[in-house]
Amino acid sequence: MNDRSGDEVTVVGAGIIGVCCALWLQRSGCKVTIIDRDEPGNGTSFGNTAMITPGQVVPQALPGLLKDVPRWLLSKRSPLKIRASYLPTIAPWLWAFSRAGKVENAIAVSRALRSLHGPTFELYAELVRGTPAEDFFEKCGHIHLTAVGTKSRSPELTSLLREIAGVQIEHLSQDDIRSMVPELAPIFKSGILMPGNGRVRNPHRLVKILANEAVRLGARFVKADVKGIVVREGRCASIRINGEENPVNKLVISAGMGSRLLTEELGMRIPLETERGYHVTLPDPGIRPSKQVIVRDWGVGVGPIDDALRAAGTVEFCDVNSKPDWRRADKLLARAKEMFPSLNTAGSTRWMGDRPSISDGLAVIGKPQKFQNVYFAFGNAQHGMSGGPMTGKLLSEIVTGRKTSIDPAPFSPDRFN
Repeated sequence: MNDRSGDEVTVVGAGIIGVCCALWLQRSGCKVTIIDRDEPGNGTSFGNTAMITPGQVVPQALPGLLKDVPRWLLSKRSPLKIRASYLPTIAPWLWAFSRAGKVENAIAVSRALRSLHGPTFELYAELVRGTPAEDFFEKCGHIHLTAVGTKSRSPELTSLLREIAGVQIEHLSQDDIRSMVPELAPIFKSGILMPGNGRVRNPHRLVKILANEAVRLGARFVKADVKGIVVREGRCASIRINGEENPVNKLVISAGMGSRLLTEELGMRIPLETERGYHVTLPDPGIRPSKQVIVRDWGVGVGPIDDALRAAGTVEFCDVNSKPDWRRADKLLARAKEMFPSLNTAGSTRWMGDRPSISDGLAVIGKPQKFQNVYFAFGNAQHGMSGGPMTGKLLSEIVTGRKTSIDPAPFSPDRFN
């Protein structure tokens, strides 16, 4: 491949994916401009539970998924909601998602997820070296719990995928769980510990620090909304900002759900939908679990954010412009209190964000064949904080024509066209 470092690259999106792309591009010798309509990290990157998951190798789409959907949709406490008015729109995506749940597909997706998530701690260590975020990361381990009266979906396949990927797990009894996290209610009969997973102190502050580092290294940040893309002879010639055309040399679209409108304008059919999620943050929780705690069947994850505690999760399919259903956040708070009976919920705040999800469970990273200078990096769903470092590194290697660190084929933008 030809080395194309030194190029000027415009990155649209200043969440964790966009800033990681910017930093790796700079390390490859590119001049970078970052554009976002908001300040860095104020979008979906703001709201997660700070979980870092190199061991996340299990796709969301698994065999038997469709059998659970009716039960979830009928339950008032379900982790899944589909707004009725949006069902005709989301139906093709859901069908493609269910088809991705075949065993052979799950194994292939799992292999790609391992390549994307596995080196996340090591890559973050490179990116944050010498910055205020150098001590932000902790390999504290994650506990995945099973509540009394529930059962895991596809447990044999899940175990197989983790074994193939070499992900370390430890099976926990009820006594083990109470010993590790004594604040938990005695309602969890079993679980697993994933000791290789961890957390970041504050995801919002992390993104801001990384963005500041990119600017310190010479990147230009422009706060603006990209309203259009001008294409001439297979090249992006310019982007429209504030009613004016701004020329670009190379364009990276890494704007989360905002990527959908931009890729549609390019004539690309990418099955990108929002998995809307909610969180509640408790400023004075009175407890600090030593490990991140996930109850998968409830769709809830709980963990510290600096001195606060955050409960986040659930999936809601709806139009990105729909108003929040704050009852979803209130149910998260109720679940958190169910998990931790001594939790102080006074002063809690609520948040909603649109997580960008691709129907086959893999992000889109790379260059569409039909364009000479346009690149995509989006669709990491609920795992952008874990996938961000390798997504940015892979994208920068593709842009500059260097040997890639991982196989880019599973993430190709052309796999849907």
